[in-house]
Amino acid sequence: MKGLFGLKNQSETPTIGRCIKIMMSSEKNNPFVSIIIPTRNRSDLLPYAIKSVLDQTYKNLEVVVVDDGSVDDTEVIVMNMMKNDNRIQYIRNDISKGACAARNLGIMSAKGDLISFVDDDDQISINRLEILVAHYDDQYSLICSKYSSAPLGGAVSKHRITTKKISLSNLLNKNYIGCSALVSKQKIMAVGGFDIKLRARQDYDLWVRILDEFGKALQISAKTYYCDKSSERERISNSKARRIGVIQFYKKHSRLMTCHQRKNAIVACLEANNFNPGFLKLLVLLTWRNRKKVFGLLKV
Repeated sequence: MKGLFGLKNQSETPTIGRCIKIMMSSEKNNPFVSIIIPTRNRSDLLPYAIKSVLDQTYKNLEVVVVDDGSVDDTEVIVMNMMKNDNRIQYIRNDISKGACAARNLGIMSAKGDLISFVDDDDQISINRLEILVAHYDDQYSLICSKYSSAPLGGAVSKHRITTKKISLSNLLNKNYIGCSALVSKQKIMAVGGFDIKLRARQDYDLWVRILDEFGKALQISAKTYYCDKSSERERISNSKARRIGVIQFYKKHSRLMTCHQRKNAIVACLEANNFNPGFLKLLVLLTWRNRKKVFGLLKV
């Protein structure tokens, strides 16, 4: 006589505990991922960013588009895309509150245990999530890949991928993580999400706080994120906000920095603001890492 699971005898019947373990293993190997795309007045570029997520070889995902007060046809375009794919979630701020507030709103609305981000003018390789999820390990604070300023074009080879650990000290030398990573929603919430007071370096700031709280990150060697720098529209890195943001970042995290890292950060602040304090003061700030910036400032 067959039992509840269609097995011949009771000894073959899986226990409730075993069933739960199987389900937990499946969820661990195939976690639900939320990709958050903040956008504002980029209706011509946004569909490419969304499509690069929907086309992923990894299918257990949702796309959370947060429209930060667009006045173009962004809403119409996203709504039309939603008719063809129910994995898209659309949220709108009628009044623009900024990219950080938009990302935080997306995080709050995300259904996934794991979260990643894509800017509205960027794209990701077709197998980015497949690779990141395969390498994801909760012992690390997050997992990231290298990024490219040239179009990726198709799938990234999964062969010969190497990994390296990124410590907080490494990260304070340079933002090796970039603008996107795969990280648990719980960890983002634990550190308070994006800091809406910062004018620039918001993603860098978030990674620093996450690594400070949860330890080393893991980076894979493959380039799976395409950062489009060809757009003529203003980016934060080219705006007045950057000049303020680098100073805010330094003041916020200088306590974590070594003496050399503080010198490098101060020079970055001076460079962003086109300020030359004079030869002797720059000489005091000189380190091997920032020597090019110091010599550049001396020519100002």
